[in-house]
Amino acid sequence: MKKCLFFLPYFGKFPEYFELFLRSCEINNAYNWIIFTDNNEKYNYPTNVKVIYLSFQEFRTKIKIKVISYAILNQRMGMFFQNTQKVMNIGGIAIVI
Repeated sequence: MKKCLFFLPYFGKFPEYFELFLRSCEINNAYNWIIFTDNNEKYNYPTNVKVIYLSFQEFRTKIKIKVISYAILNQRMGMFFQNTQKVMNIGGIAIVI
């Protein structure tokens, strides 16, 4: 069975229904989630949800580095993108910086 991975950047306080969201993640074990957040509240995260704690600024910096590295690598391979949307959709996450 193939698995799907969702990247969820979320900064600030989680909504009141967040525990219900985590329960739905647990039930849907064919999917995995990585949550990037600065929220340090304690939750019972299911095994298919990984949390990476970092500030919004740290997240932005990491994404910029990945996008620039990816563009440089592809340029060196003779496959430089003709528009930025392809660069910004790396790894199934669309980010406007």
